[in-house]
Amino acid sequence: MKMAMRELLGVLREFDAIRDEMIDGRKDQVCTGFIGSIPPRYSDLPLSKEVRAALASLGISKLYEHQMEAIRYITKGKNVVIVSPTASGKTLSFNIPILASARTNKKAKALMVYPTKALSYDQRAQLERLSRAFGYNCPDSWSYDGDVPEEHRRALRKSPPPILLTNPEYLHLSFLGHWDKWQHFLKDLVFLVIDEIHEYRGFFGTNAALLFRRFLYKLKQLGVSPRIILSSATCANPREHAFRLTGLDFALVTDSSNMRPERHLLFVSPDIPSFKFSEIFMLRVVRTALACLRMGLSTICFCPTRKFVEEASGYAKNEARKFNLDPKCVVPYRSGYTADERRSIENGLRTGEYKVVFSTNALEIGIDIGRLDACVLAGFPDNVMSAWQRIGRAGRSWDKKAYVIYFAQNNPVDQFYAANINSFLERPLDEIVVGIDNEELIQRHLPCLLHENGPLKTKMEGQARLLGEAFLSAYKKGSKRYRPIPGPGPHKKVPIRSTGGLLWKLTQNGKEIGTISDQQVFRECYIGAIYNHYGRCYRVTAHSADEVFLSSAQQGWRTEPSFYSIPTINEVQQGERWRDEIAVYYGILTIFDNLAGYKLLDQNGNVLEESREQSTRNMHVRSFWISMESDSSSLYSGRVQGFKGLEQLMRIGAPFVIPCDRHDLSGLANTNQLTAAFLHETVPGGIGLAEKLLSVWRAVLQQGIKVAEACACEAGCPRCIHANRFDRGVDSTRKSAVVNYAKRILRKTQDPPDEELDQALHSWRPR
Repeated sequence: MKMAMRELLGVLREFDAIRDEMIDGRKDQVCTGFIGSIPPRYSDLPLSKEVRAALASLGISKLYEHQMEAIRYITKGKNVVIVSPTASGKTLSFNIPILASARTNKKAKALMVYPTKALSYDQRAQLERLSRAFGYNCPDSWSYDGDVPEEHRRALRKSPPPILLTNPEYLHLSFLGHWDKWQHFLKDLVFLVIDEIHEYRGFFGTNAALLFRRFLYKLKQLGVSPRIILSSATCANPREHAFRLTGLDFALVTDSSNMRPERHLLFVSPDIPSFKFSEIFMLRVVRTALACLRMGLSTICFCPTRKFVEEASGYAKNEARKFNLDPKCVVPYRSGYTADERRSIENGLRTGEYKVVFSTNALEIGIDIGRLDACVLAGFPDNVMSAWQRIGRAGRSWDKKAYVIYFAQNNPVDQFYAANINSFLERPLDEIVVGIDNEELIQRHLPCLLHENGPLKTKMEGQARLLGEAFLSAYKKGSKRYRPIPGPGPHKKVPIRSTGGLLWKLTQNGKEIGTISDQQVFRECYIGAIYNHYGRCYRVTAHSADEVFLSSAQQGWRTEPSFYSIPTINEVQQGERWRDEIAVYYGILTIFDNLAGYKLLDQNGNVLEESREQSTRNMHVRSFWISMESDSSSLYSGRVQGFKGLEQLMRIGAPFVIPCDRHDLSGLANTNQLTAAFLHETVPGGIGLAEKLLSVWRAVLQQGIKVAEACACEAGCPRCIHANRFDRGVDSTRKSAVVNYAKRILRKTQDPPDEELDQALHSWRPR
C-alpha cells in the first residue's frame, strides 16, 4: 500500500501537480487514505445447464450471492430493488431472467429505462453479448430514443422487438404521449427495468416519480402488471425511494459482502492565491491526469462544468507534448455532443484509443468504458453519493488497484472534505428525497395524465397508492373540467429533466453542432458570450425561439459575465418569531435573475470589450429566510455585514444537516438585502427542503459556524465566508463580525419562539 502511494506522489511531484513541500512560502495540504479490497461472496444456488453454458462462454464460472438472490426473486414474479457496489453485476442479475423468459415466451416484452442515452446504448451492448451467448433463438433488442432516426422509430413502433431500451424523456413523449401506438407492445409487457435509481432525485427525480406513476397507472388500466426491477449502487433508502418512485412495494436485494477493489486515495487542498485560483487549479488537475498517463494508468477526470471539460482537455493536449506524451489519447466528454461523437468517444475508451478522458457527470453512472485505473475529482460533487459513483468508475474489479485523487476547490464544502478524509470515508450516504406531493409539478403533469386516460370514471383498486394522494386529488378535480383536445398531447410542454424545459440547438453556419438547456442559455450562451464546444471556441451571435447561433472565435478567448438577483416575497406559509426581534419563515419568493453585462478577455486576460447589455428572467421558488423584525432590536446593529454572511453560513451548513445535493439550495449573495437572509430551493415547486430548514435551521447555522471557525483565514475567504459584489471596503474583522452575529442570533433564539404563524389565519399568535 505504502509503495503504491509513494510512487504516485513521486510522479505527481515530478509533474508539479502537487506541492506538498514548502515552495515560495506555500505548501499544499495533503491527506492520504487506503481502503483494502473485499472479495465477493459466491452462491451455489443452481442454474440451468443452458444458462451455465452461456455464462461459461463469456468467462463467467459462477455468480455472486446477491445476483442469484435477485434472479430467484425475479423468476418468482416479485418486484425487486437491487443495491450493490459499482461493477458488482447488477445488470446480469436481471438480464439473465429477462432473456430466459423471452426465449420461452415469444410474446413476452421487456422495457428497460435508463437515465441517460449513453447508459442505454452501453447496456444494450452488454445485453447483446449475453443474448449471443445463449445461442439460437436469441431475443432481439433495440434502443428507442432521440438518437434513433425517425424512420427507425416508426419501424420499431410498428413491429417492436422483445426488448426495448429507452430513457425517461421517451417514456414520457412516446410510450405515454402516443401510448395508442404501443398498445400491442405494452399489453405483453412482462418486465420493467428502472436502472440507476439514485439519479432520480431533486427536480429530475420528482418529475420521474410522477412519470413512472403515470406509466404504471396506464399499464394497470390496460390490465398489465409487469415485474419491476430497480437497481442502484448508492442509495441509502432503497425501499422507501422505490416506493416514492412507483407507489409499489419491493423485495430488497443487497450485496452483504460489500465487495470492493483496493483503493488508494489522495485528498489535496492546493495552496493557490485566490486571484489565480481558477487558472492554477485547472493546471494542477491537468498535470495530475498527465502524471497518471505517464504511470500507464487509464484515467477519468471529473470536472465541475462543461466549460471546464473543454478548457482542461485542450490544455492537456498542449501540456502532453511538453512531457512527450501522446495528445491524441486525451479526449473530452459531456452532454451536448452529437450521438456519433459520444459513441465514438465511448468506443475509443473501451478499445484503449483514449487513455485520459475529461468528463462532466455524463460518465458518472454505469457506462462500461473499459477498465479504468484512476479517478481524478476536480472539486467535490453535489453530494457524497455522487462522489462514490465517480470513484467507482476506477478499479471496476474487486481484485484490481484503483487510485483516487481529489483536488478541493476554493469553497467550504470542498475544503472540509480535503481536510477531513475520514469524515468522507465514514459518512453514510444521504437518503434520497423526491417531492411526490409537489403541487406545481403535479399541475404540469396533470394534462398529460388526463390526455392518457381521459377523465376519472371508475375507481381502480389501489389507484390512490399508485398515483399518490396529491396526484389523485388533482386528477379528480381536473376530470371535472377536462375536454379532449384533438391531435398531439401536451407532453412536449412538460420537461422531465431541465427546469427551463426547452432544449436549444447550437448552430454554426446552418449546421446543428449540439444542444444546450434553457437554463444554461441564460448563464452560458447570452448574446456575446464565448462558448467552448468539443475543443473549439465559439461566440454567440444571436438567438431564435429555440436556437443559439454561433460563429468561430479565437482560441483562448473567454467572457466574464456579471449577475445579480432581486427577491420578492409572494407568500408566507409558516413562521416563528422571538419578541419582535427576529423571525424565521417558510414561503414562496419570486427571484429576478439579472445579467448586468460581461467582459470579453483574450488568452492573457486582457479586456478586449465590455458590454452593459442586460437581460432578466424570473422564477418562483420555495424559500426559508431569517428576518430582522424591528430596527429597535439589539440585533439591528451589525446587520450590514451580519446578514450578508449569514446566508453563506446557512449554505455551508445545510448539506451536512439535511439530505440534499449541494445545488438543491441556493442563496442570494449577489443582492443588497440587509434585513433578511434567504436560502431557497432550486427545484420549482420544491421537494420539502425549505420547509425542513424551518425546523433545523439552528443546527444548520451551528454547522456553518463550525466550518467557518475551522478555516485558518482571519478576514474571510472563499473557503468559508467571502465578500459579495455589494461589499465595499470590507476590513479584517468581517469574518469575526459574521460569526459573532450568527452566534448572537442563536443566543436570542435558544428558547422556544414567542409566536408562530397561524396557517389558517396567516397571522401571529402566542405559541
